Amino acid sequence: MAQESLVEKVIFRLIKKHISGPTMGSAIERAKQFNAKGIPSSISFMSQPPQDKAKANYITTTYLQLVREIARLGVTANVHLRLDQLGSLLDEGYALENLHSILALGSKYGVFVWCELSDPMREIAIINQVKETKGLGVALTNIEDGLIFAKKSRQLKSLKVSCRGKHDGEKETKSDPIESIESIAGKATNLVLQSPKEGSIAKLMKKNGKYRKSLIFEFPLGYADNKLNKMAKKGARLSIYIPFGKDWVSYAMNNVPHKYMRVLASSLLSEGKEKGV
Repeated sequence: MAQESLVEKVIFRLIKKHISGPTMGSAIERAKQFNAKGIPSSISFMSQPPQDKAKANYITTTYLQLVREIARLGVTANVHLRLDQLGSLLDEGYALENLHSILALGSKYGVFVWCELSDPMREIAIINQVKETKGLGVALTNIEDGLIFAKKSRQLKSLKVSCRGKHDGEKETKSDPIESIESIAGKATNLVLQSPKEGSIAKLMKKNGKYRKSLIFEFPLGYADNKLNKMAKKGARLSIYIPFGKDWVSYAMNNVPHKYMRVLASSLLSEGKEKGV
C-alpha cells in the first residue's frame, strides 16, 4: 500500500494542473475564467467504466446535472463524455438510452455533447442508432480512428480527434500528420483537434485561411497561457478541456504523455530512496 500511495502521489503531481478539482463547481468556475478570455470549454467527469447499472446511472445523472448547470449559469461550454461511462460494456441498449437522455436535455438547453469512443469498431454501431444527431459530436482518441470514422460515417459530421497518436506498447505511430488532418477536415463540418503540435497549427493556419472557420484547437487545462494568447492573436479558434472528479487515476493513465514516464520513474526512485522503500 505504501508503494501504491507513492505511485499515485507522483502521478498526481504530474497531472494535477490539468484537473480542475473534485467537484462540478470547480470545473464550471474554471470554464468561466476562460470564457472571460473568449475561450469556450469542454467539461468532462472523470470516472472509470461502471461495473454495474447503478454506477452507470450515477454517471449519467452527473452529466445531466452538468448540462443543467452549464445552461443555468450561461457558461460557454459543451459536455465531453465517454460512451463506456454510460454502460456500453454492460448493456449497449442501456447505454444508448442514457445517451439519448443526455442528448435530449442538451438539445433543450442548447448544450452540445461530445461522445468519445474508446472502442470505435464496437461502439460505432451504438452511435449509428442515435435518432437525433444535431447536438452530438464523436470524439476519437487518435487520428487513425478519425480517418476511418470520417470515411465511413455519413450521419455525424462533428468530429473531435486527439493528436497524441496511436500507441502500440512503447511504440508511438506518426502523430497529427497534416495530410491526415486535412483529409478529416474535408469530410467533417466541424473538426476539433485535441493537443495538436504547434508546428501543425502553424501550417494549418497558413493555408490561406481555409481552416480558420472549420477548425478548433483544444488544449488541456493547464496549458501555457502565453501560448494560448499567441495562437488567439493569430486567429486560431481555441477550446480548453476541463475534467473534474475524484477518479483521476484512469484519466492520468490515458493522458500522461509517454515523455513524462521517465520523469515519473525518476521521481519514484528518488522518493523511494528517501523513504527507504
